[in-house]
Amino acid sequence: ETVQQWINEVKGKTQPSIVPDYLSYSMNNKTVVILSDMEFPIKPVALKGRYFKRIGNSNHLLSVDEVTNMHMRSINASWDSHVSHSYSMDTISLDKVSGFIYEMNRKREIPISDEPLTVLKKLQLTKNGQPTNACILLFTGIERAHSTIMAGRFTDPSTIKDSITIQSDLFSQVGNVMDFIKKHINKEFIVTGEPFHEERWQYPLNAIREIVINMVVHRNYQDYNDSIIKIYNDKIEFFNPGRLIEPLTIEKLINGDYLSVARNKQIDRKSTRLNSSHVSQ
Repeated sequence: ETVQQWINEVKGKTQPSIVPDYLSYSMNNKTVVILSDMEFPIKPVALKGRYFKRIGNSNHLLSVDEVTNMHMRSINASWDSHVSHSYSMDTISLDKVSGFIYEMNRKREIPISDEPLTVLKKLQLTKNGQPTNACILLFTGIERAHSTIMAGRFTDPSTIKDSITIQSDLFSQVGNVMDFIKKHINKEFIVTGEPFHEERWQYPLNAIREIVINMVVHRNYQDYNDSIIKIYNDKIEFFNPGRLIEPLTIEKLINGDYLSVARNKQIDRKSTRLNSSHVSQ
């Protein structure tokens, strides 16, 4: 064997091809060869057509989702920024886009004067005349099963007294979920001596709304399972499909030892509008 054979073997079995540098040293009448390479900027790199990760002292195959997410992170992109292959511009409600522009103009000193399709293009929600996944999720004019939220009012873990299935655009989902939660939590009226009574909800609506928005913004929409909300007498449970984005773990979340990473970067940038969508408090 020769050093060049080793280099060729590494090059031939990796994709994209890795060509390592090498150094050789003489030590105790033996030659030590060091092969090294800088961290490759685009990830992951395949070995013999497969992708691995190191856990402890063993190698594990990456799942399809892990390969996809790792690649998008390495090019600073996210799934929602890619063009949708399942839906066309015909499914986009331009009336909803106009409503979005109206809400944006309420907070801008210089109003947006462009028509809806131009705004979508400037916000990179369309590419070459085709909608991105974020555009479909935010402005769809049809019911979309892949972004379903199911909410229910439970009297116990196995008994449900009311439920709702929501398959609308993300802006509408936030309002619809909040309306359903308010329907099934308690509210008391406090007499203060003022002309109007003070209302106090069982849970702070601002906190509940923040949870709902986080569900919508950070959900893994490549996972076709539904988001689920369960309302009990003394608690509300929120469930999103999908795993945490690596290298984030539960332990790091608890310890606060992590950097904030948006799963859906395009939707995350539009989340300010989700905060302003209707909820009467």
